[in-house]
Amino acid sequence: MVISDAGIFNTYEKLLPKELQAMPDIQKQLSMVKHGEGGLSIFVGLNGTKEELGLKASNYWIFAENNFDELMEKYMNEEREKASKKIPLLFVASPSAKDPSWEERSPGKSTLSLVSFAKYLWFEEWKDDKVTNRGADYKELKQAFINSALDVVMDVFPKITRDKIEYVDAGTPITNTHYIGAPKGEICGVDHGIARFSPELNATIRPQTPLKNLYLTGQDVFLCGFAGGLAGALTCGSVILNRNLHLDSFVLAMKTKYINKKLKDE
Repeated sequence: MVISDAGIFNTYEKLLPKELQAMPDIQKQLSMVKHGEGGLSIFVGLNGTKEELGLKASNYWIFAENNFDELMEKYMNEEREKASKKIPLLFVASPSAKDPSWEERSPGKSTLSLVSFAKYLWFEEWKDDKVTNRGADYKELKQAFINSALDVVMDVFPKITRDKIEYVDAGTPITNTHYIGAPKGEICGVDHGIARFSPELNATIRPQTPLKNLYLTGQDVFLCGFAGGLAGALTCGSVILNRNLHLDSFVLAMKTKYINKKLKDE
């Protein structure tokens, strides 16, 4: 039995022998999905405590406009130089602010993690270059995206200024390809367009594959992100064990809650 968390594209197009890749049922599943958009991750080290910088243990989704669909379509269809000048959507979190032991271990310091989207095509010309040594043009383009993201951060968090930034670096879609094997730099698996949620796709792409004893798990059989990957694992486990692990986890949570309440009352 083989359980693959490599994603549907890597599993079917890279890990299977050519003769199995050509199976009509395999090709049908591949035709129903497309690669998600590339991910852009920016890591920031700051001089200052969370109180001094106005950071909280919260996640922020920052959008330049209310119409997310139009925002994404316009951004992803821009030329890379223009797109890099203004990042219209950004996820911001402070891992250090979420860590109760951080101040003790790293006094007077803080961190930020920033995540957005970036088109794989914008960086594709450097995909075969050596990691950490992709050339001046690549670094310049990457820095333009970094600067745009920092502009958003400093606008939303006015206590963060340029002089507070001690370290910053970014991972582009081709970085994701190198380190996590994402074919097109995607960090959320297959694309989450409307087609992803069609009844036909959900009935076709499941943990069971057209090959006996090969199963898919993770984001691509459920939804994106940590929660989606976990739910995908529960779904895959349910198929293999022939029992509903989603229901099992719910029952376990209820039992745990009941036992904890009883112990507290006693």
